[in-house]
Amino acid sequence: MPVDPNRDDSDFIAFFAARTRTLELGFTKPLLQREPTTGEFSFEILLQQNTTPAGPFELLFVSPDDVTVNGGVIEVHFSTPADRMFYKLRGAE
Repeated sequence: MPVDPNRDDSDFIAFFAARTRTLELGFTKPLLQREPTTGEFSFEILLQQNTTPAGPFELLFVSPDDVTVNGGVIEVHFSTPADRMFYKLRGAE
């Protein structure tokens, strides 16, 4: 389906941003945010890890070299210090 450059998606985007607050993923602020002065969108995600599912989870640090963008897909490449790791994906706080 071709994209209509004249279509106004602001209602859908506002709905999506409001819905992301209610996801049971630990998000404390909207996952997708729009800067009102520039109209640009951004999102921030925390990636945490631990060797047990009970936690406590610690931040998984990645560098810009660990991140690639392939079309619309954002890929994060990393290695783990243990054979078994558990991960938690959260909205930035």
